[in-house]
Amino acid sequence: MKNIGFQGYALLLVVFFMSFFGCKNAKNDHKMRLLSFDTLYTYNNIDVYTHPDAPQMKVTVEYIFPNNDEEILNTFNEKMFGAKGVVGNAGTALNNYVAFLESYYRNNADSTEAVHLPEDLLAKTFHLCNEIAYQDTMFVSGRIDKILYEGGIHPSNEITLFTIDRHTGKTLNERDLFVNGYQESLSKLLVTALQEKYGKENPEDLEPEGFFNTEEISSNGNFMLDDKGILYCFNEYEIATYALGAIFIRIDYATLSPILSPDSPAHFYFR
Repeated sequence: MKNIGFQGYALLLVVFFMSFFGCKNAKNDHKMRLLSFDTLYTYNNIDVYTHPDAPQMKVTVEYIFPNNDEEILNTFNEKMFGAKGVVGNAGTALNNYVAFLESYYRNNADSTEAVHLPEDLLAKTFHLCNEIAYQDTMFVSGRIDKILYEGGIHPSNEITLFTIDRHTGKTLNERDLFVNGYQESLSKLLVTALQEKYGKENPEDLEPEGFFNTEEISSNGNFMLDDKGILYCFNEYEIATYALGAIFIRIDYATLSPILSPDSPAHFYFR
């Protein structure tokens, strides 16, 4: 058997490591590209009441989802549809969710209402949609809007913000970003940002604008990241009256830096 010698072994090692790391990089290459997206739309009329003359519930869902990363898609499905969305397929997740809505509202409807209440108080509409707010090779951030009208003066509106770490496929939470004991400092930053937004010198000056007790304002975990900083959303009635709508508060990374943990993925934007 021919001896290939030291140079031969060295060459084999080089080829092996190039092949190994080349395959590894190829496997994660899609993480270095921006996500692409498709959209699904559905419109359904649901017979909520058994009474034949009762109005149907109108359900519309518009779903924007990634089509080139299965791991991120699973997280999108779960954020959009909850436990009903954990199926790995956007179309199936959407259909399962609509079926769940139909079953839920039928089971919780009082059929006697259809006889005794006027139609405008029986009419129900449900609208769910999302949008992509920001993405790069590190994060993808989105917004989900849920609007439910069940009669009365106005609908209920709920906005959910989120950021997914593309390298883990997981949704970020505050503990991923901040040092231990961050809550009090972050709350102060949020109130200060509100003061700047509304041109107020003191926190209590916000209350005549429609805000509740500013001493009780604290982070709620409803946030997203982009390349500028963090954006929080407080839904109707969380910290202010319905008339003010959802309250958005932005804080830049330089302001956040004292409470960012050393291994916070937000440091990606400081490099």
